[in-house]
Amino acid sequence: MQVSAAEEIQGPAESVQLVTACTCCPYFDIPRFFAEADRVLVPAGILAIYSFTVPKVYHNGVFSTELTNIWLQAYKVFACGWSPVRKDVEDGYRDPRFRLPFPGEVRDEGHYQDQTLTLDGVLAYIKTFGCYQKMVRRCGAKRGEALLQQTKER
Repeated sequence: MQVSAAEEIQGPAESVQLVTACTCCPYFDIPRFFAEADRVLVPAGILAIYSFTVPKVYHNGVFSTELTNIWLQAYKVFACGWSPVRKDVEDGYRDPRFRLPFPGEVRDEGHYQDQTLTLDGVLAYIKTFGCYQKMVRRCGAKRGEALLQQTKER
């Protein structure tokens, strides 16, 4: 594994089988990134662009609109600290500028991770978001705890 700037991938041409980018493509110079990925990938190599999405909440195995709306209410409060490019991630990189310029491109949206969380687990998950932490730095720990408490009470 190697970490490098997206537009300056280390290594010789056709030397890498997999290039990954998670939740970061909106910050790249996309044409330069695609050119670098094309340069270093072996024939039939894989460029995987992926991210997490806003969770859908299920209760007892059934999608819960009510619980999802409670999640989204909290999300809207703390996510306001994110950069506007976060919208590209939330939209699943559907903007045409993210279309892979390679023959045989395959868009596979079939990979999801189901996770069972308790209410305390959801609140702990919220605390891991960078935008939540940014909100706490900007507004104070009491504001962050108040948001978590309001979410818990809903």
